[in-house]
Amino acid sequence: SAQPPNNHPNSSTDINLGGQQSNLRKADLEELVKTSHFGEQEINQLYQHFRQIASRDGTITAPAFKEALGLQDNLFADRIFLLFDTNRNGTLDFREFIQGLSVLGKRGTMEEKLRFSFRVYDFDGDGTIDSAELCKILKASFLSGEGMTDEQLRLAVDAMFADADSDGNGHIDFEEYRTLMLKHPAIIRAFQGSNTGSSIASPASGPSGGRS
Repeated sequence: SAQPPNNHPNSSTDINLGGQQSNLRKADLEELVKTSHFGEQEINQLYQHFRQIASRDGTITAPAFKEALGLQDNLFADRIFLLFDTNRNGTLDFREFIQGLSVLGKRGTMEEKLRFSFRVYDFDGDGTIDSAELCKILKASFLSGEGMTDEQLRLAVDAMFADADSDGNGHIDFEEYRTLMLKHPAIIRAFQGSNTGSSIASPASGPSGGRS
């Protein structure tokens, strides 16, 4: 599977896109192939698309990111952008863009999607999810189009939470979350490429060559 994103923006392997060079350096391209599910041709295609939406400094903002992936401007999209933005500087460079798409794209493994989505729900980063965190994201994501009232949503979340919280401590840890997602696959589908810009995350190309 793909390696976790590089969280150290000053490391020697960071890709500096300031100035918008027209093509990736070979070393950068090879490194991205090793750390994502994309092949060289796909990464080059994604880079050309990225250049079209990037600012002069070679990064993209949250609004450009949401528009590119066809995401509604809501809390769900804000959380996805935040987790893509591994160095927390408020913009995405190409490395962050690729490594995030690698997880959400069609070749991202179920384990990667589970861990990513768990972090989306875990607002305070304490490694657990409480019912309020679960309710906020579900309201903004896959339940937003179900026509549910706030009360119906709260009851649905309470029922799911009670089912998942096997030890009754008021929080869901990752293993409990995994069990919940297997029972309610519609929730994890919100993180599938089809709902997060699959035309970008899975560009038409030849052999992939990326990690699986």
